[in-house]
Amino acid sequence: MGYFAIGIPFGILAVKGGLSLWAAIALSLCVYAGSAQFVALQLLASAAGFFPIYVATFLLNLRHFLMATSLGSALPNMRTPFLTLFAHLITDESYAINIGKVKLDEYLNPWNALGTSVTAFLTWNIATGIGYLAGSQIRVDFKYIEGALPVMFIALLGLQLKERKHWIFSGFSSLLTFLFMLLLPSKWPFLLTAILIPSAIVFYEQRKVQ
Repeated sequence: MGYFAIGIPFGILAVKGGLSLWAAIALSLCVYAGSAQFVALQLLASAAGFFPIYVATFLLNLRHFLMATSLGSALPNMRTPFLTLFAHLITDESYAINIGKVKLDEYLNPWNALGTSVTAFLTWNIATGIGYLAGSQIRVDFKYIEGALPVMFIALLGLQLKERKHWIFSGFSSLLTFLFMLLLPSKWPFLLTAILIPSAIVFYEQRKVQ
């Protein structure tokens, strides 16, 4: 249901951005990253070239390297083709579900994990198609649609706030981002926060182990 709530708005915005149905579906099939796809639409609408879109998508999805690595270590003895497919299908939502299973069992059933990712992948692409068809037929106020992605991430964050340290790091991330927004150009605040906060968490966890 969460993927329909975000995939349909993406399809609708793809109509607004002038993409064809097949181009919108190709983005969902090949890129398959909600935030990066929304940013790509904005850059395409502003007539940005290939390189800025490529760089923005790469930076936004750098976290997927870390997510794929952490889940891959919980999938012992799996071959490269399986791990490659699994890495492509990782999203914030499927990662949150699968890493929760790892924390409970310290072992991740590979086919169960892949099933979670494939279900999300198919749902996202179906939702993209539905949204595009709806957007081409129904007039929608886009200012409400564009708020769908932040709402989804806020909901995902809320589900992860289970311990005091989670609240501390989340609150500090918000304050740091707000401070950077006041002091830096618009493209830097979120990127810097995305680098600094995870680095601080890794340092904290390493000190705790020592």
